Amino acid sequence: MDPSSPFTAADIYQLAAIVGGLSTIAYPDNIGMLRATRVGSRYATFAAGILLVVLGGCIKFDMLLVVVPQPIISAAATLLFGIVFMHGVHMLANVAWDDRKFAVAGLALLVGLGGLFISPEVLQTMPLMVRLIIQQPVISGGLTLVILHSILFAIPARGDD
Repeated sequence: MDPSSPFTAADIYQLAAIVGGLSTIAYPDNIGMLRATRVGSRYATFAAGILLVVLGGCIKFDMLLVVVPQPIISAAATLLFGIVFMHGVHMLANVAWDDRKFAVAGLALLVGLGGLFISPEVLQTMPLMVRLIIQQPVISGGLTLVILHSILFAIPARGDD
């Protein structure tokens, strides 16, 4: 993006979302496909996109996708997200863990997953924004992680000089 532009990247992303444009976020399934196939060429991705757009207009191709059995779709999704999960584990293996990092990461994980187990009756009593944040593990866990990390790592640990 041009630094002299009055718009930031966030402004452009919001505008794209308002008018129904596509996101530029790296989706986990795309990362999984990259890890599984080892094809990271933008030309291959562009060609696959064009092919899917063209085939998306073909009713016969759509019907072929509809008749794929649910267990096949489930198996492919399980494999794909298993690869994404293990990629995350691989990245976390490179972290120099200490007690504070364990506490921050553990609590963020529990907060993120805990929102999924709140009863619908309790959720209905909450304001809409709170409900949306609590029901999205990435948002609630991510916010917890950022806030706790900011608080705990602003204070030097005992023994650090």
